[in-house]
Amino acid sequence: MDTQFAPTDKVLFIDFDHTCYDTDMFLLTEIRQPMLSRFDIPTDKWEESYENAVHAGYSLEQHLIELEKIIDPTPCTEEDMKDFGKKINFNKYLYEDSIPFLKKAKREGYKIMLLSFGAPSWQNKKVLNVGLDKYVDIIKYTKEEGNKVEILRQFANHSGKIIFIDNNGIDLDAVKKECPNIETYYISRPYEDMSEKDTEYMKIRHMESRKIAERTLLFHHKKCINLREVIL
Repeated sequence: MDTQFAPTDKVLFIDFDHTCYDTDMFLLTEIRQPMLSRFDIPTDKWEESYENAVHAGYSLEQHLIELEKIIDPTPCTEEDMKDFGKKINFNKYLYEDSIPFLKKAKREGYKIMLLSFGAPSWQNKKVLNVGLDKYVDIIKYTKEEGNKVEILRQFANHSGKIIFIDNNGIDLDAVKKECPNIETYYISRPYEDMSEKDTEYMKIRHMESRKIAERTLLFHHKKCINLREVIL
């Protein structure tokens, strides 16, 4: 793999969803609520099909495939889903500290790789629409959770400082296990205490990040609630 990075380079690997991008709000506003309303899908069936689509690498096309497996007749056609996709606004969910952080990293001499889990075509729509491609050197996607270590493994013997920031403990643990010299940051964006305000809205507002945050971490990672807390 041609990484364009030299063995002595300082390298920053950064996740996209829930790290740079408020994926929960995007999901709620642009996907979940409009899809439930437009296609009259039962909530439990939508959630089941969404989870299955995520495991396969989310895209609207994959979501339709998963709906077809559990609902007969399927509530929408391929053309319906394509039309639905044309109305999605991808460009307003970037966390406000994302670009300033990447600019700072560049000023401090880091090479930057955006390393994201998901279907490349779908992830590109989010990444390119918010313009994050302008601030990184390389963008790579993986459709298998926990597979980011396959990319980071080649940097295990680099002499430059290497930082990996993600909200997913599965990927962080895999990297720390195989590449202990890589500095890992577990980012958990703040949200209201679910134990004290366990409303239905809060459950769906943080539907995805909440489930990810509940996973047990096997290794120690530096923790932060925003990118300003990452020490470059």
